[in-house]
Amino acid sequence: MPNSRKNRVKLSDIAQASGVSLTAVSLALSDKPGISKETRVRVLEMARSLGYHFKSPASSAQIKPIKTIGLLVKSSPGDEPRANYFYSHIIAGIEGTCRQMGINLMFANLPVNQDNFPLELPPLLEKSDVEGLLLAGAFVDDHLSQILDRRSCPLVLIDSYSSTREYNAVLSDNVLGAYQATQFLIHKGHRHIGFVGGHPGAFPSFRDRRTGYWQALTDCNMGHPTFADCLFNRAELATAVLELVTQNRQISGLVCVNDDTAISTMYSLIEAGIRVPQDISIIGFDDIYLAENVVPALTTMRVNKQSMGRLAVQILLNQMYQMDGGCVTSIYRPSLVERNSVMEICRSEAVEEITPSGN
Repeated sequence: MPNSRKNRVKLSDIAQASGVSLTAVSLALSDKPGISKETRVRVLEMARSLGYHFKSPASSAQIKPIKTIGLLVKSSPGDEPRANYFYSHIIAGIEGTCRQMGINLMFANLPVNQDNFPLELPPLLEKSDVEGLLLAGAFVDDHLSQILDRRSCPLVLIDSYSSTREYNAVLSDNVLGAYQATQFLIHKGHRHIGFVGGHPGAFPSFRDRRTGYWQALTDCNMGHPTFADCLFNRAELATAVLELVTQNRQISGLVCVNDDTAISTMYSLIEAGIRVPQDISIIGFDDIYLAENVVPALTTMRVNKQSMGRLAVQILLNQMYQMDGGCVTSIYRPSLVERNSVMEICRSEAVEEITPSGN
């Protein structure tokens, strides 16, 4: 007796039985590139053994091939017309995966305010041929959420967050990364450590990094945290950093919210006559291209940015093939990259006061 509609073999059944992803099953059954010959044979054999009903060439495909997805990447006011050092690697991971799978990728900038909420929505959102979306570096607000719901457009967030509802997401472990960065300075003998960048109401990833720093100090009984809160512009950052180190002259190490902030902090201190790392050690977060090319080369927490982009595409395709699959949040753990901007100090030696030149 043929299977009833209720008991038909699902793609998820084939994926589980053959030990591959739902995306690989779809690519094999629709005869699309992107998987190895061995995987394709294994999937097809498993589908037959489970009694999967193959469509005849004259009939419609079991799964409609995904042709086009869209990518929205945040663009902040005042950004220079160049690729973002962080998101360019995510874009590369996304583009490479789409090319491998024969999927068209449409790109648009998403203008955001200083808190990363959209200022305006690009025409890409209204294109009917875009079957799914990736969003990098911004919030999903009510307006954007309503558009996505109206279009029934699947979405995966990359280093992004929603103020309205739950979406699939790929994030880095910002709390753990900042915790480990702070612990690294402590293990190097630093006992007075400040945090530079962002503010208590900043983007969630930056708030999480503040939390990780604070937690590390608390767990190691390092006293009260000290912050140089600021927006992300060079002049305000320089003022906040110099105020922090002059009012807390025992500080010998700084954890920065990201590498851009760390590099600007380094330049501001050096211009004020404070040596890095001899007077103050600095550690960043992200491991952007410039981190290893500044002097001194920046110690930082590396985020696997290309892998985040590749995984986001896989999650989006899984969501599009199985709409009732539930939400998934995948979190990448950063790893320490030790360079030259952190110096080990003797724990017993007296801490010299640091006074910027000209003060």
